[in-house]
Amino acid sequence: MERGRRARARVVVLSDFGRSPKRQYHALPLANQALLEVDIVAYGGPEPHTELLANPSIHIHLMKQWSTARQSLPKSNRKKFETLCDNQSCTPSKTDLS
Repeated sequence: MERGRRARARVVVLSDFGRSPKRQYHALPLANQALLEVDIVAYGGPEPHTELLANPSIHIHLMKQWSTARQSLPKSNRKKFETLCDNQSCTPSKTDLS
């Protein structure tokens, strides 16, 4: 690791992050006690705890919710749908929540 750069951890939440207090509280000790840069990748929802938003070591990346149509597709077509979705930015994007 380069000198002066902090290690990173990622917290991935496949639900509303604002409604996931356990996941929010997992991120805080990683940033405060382990001194890591923390990337949270999650769906939107209600605003997370203010302590997370105020912490400069915590970076929140929101994903668009998967369409329910994906689950109803035959397995052979799911990969095509995922590729199409990736090309239309269903991937995480950095969002300023403050």
